[in-house]
Amino acid sequence: SGASWVSLTNYDCNLDIDASGTLYCWGWFSLYQNRSEEIYWDSIHLPADIQTASVNPYEVGEILVQASDQTAPYVYLTIDAGRSWQETSGIREPLHDTRFYFQNTQDNLVYAVTNHGDIYRSLDNGISWSLCDGVGWYSRSDSRFAIDPNNVSRLFLASQGSGVLLSTDDCISWNASNDGLDNLFVNTIAIDTNNPNTVYAGTDGGAFVSFDGGQTWGQVNDGLLGATVVYSIVVDKDSNVYAATPYGIFKLEGK
Repeated sequence: SGASWVSLTNYDCNLDIDASGTLYCWGWFSLYQNRSEEIYWDSIHLPADIQTASVNPYEVGEILVQASDQTAPYVYLTIDAGRSWQETSGIREPLHDTRFYFQNTQDNLVYAVTNHGDIYRSLDNGISWSLCDGVGWYSRSDSRFAIDPNNVSRLFLASQGSGVLLSTDDCISWNASNDGLDNLFVNTIAIDTNNPNTVYAGTDGGAFVSFDGGQTWGQVNDGLLGATVVYSIVVDKDSNVYAATPYGIFKLEGK
């Protein structure tokens, strides 16, 4: 739980994990796999040069990648850890710094969220996409978007300047939900899946929590050593809350 660390790679990359516990490390133009938590990583064959990748944490070997090329197809899917890839359809223009978000309570539901403007929704595991309403500039964090596990029509989006955006109609429309949120530059959003009305937001002005599904917010900054920027917040399966800041990673006590 973060009490101690060992080095697994010297790569400058982002980490993901699938349902089998296999680690994936991706960066520009590359994707690696590590099944044994050792320093050795296997390179995965890619269908094109990639800009980003997202691993489905609820399945084994299912990965969506965003191509860096400016010509369609812009997204590829593998369900066998890169042994084969298929093109996807429905995305109309090149994407920008995209992350893909999977839902474990509704099979085949996936969202593609850029860091500005475009949001896409897929009901067939990412094979085909439809465009959602997009609003403003979004965070660049991996945790810029969250789906309510008990109501998949309710979505939260971390924005840069508009605070927390909320959709209750499958991303058709968005509204700001910022009562009590003192900083509107939101970097990260996270839902406690055991208590979906409990939502956390990390901003350029500290961490906030809502106990009413994002309708009202309050600060939760004690112990962050004065860190004003919260880059990322995650909530684990036991409702433990972790925040990444310029001063390190912190665990919330006394929730």
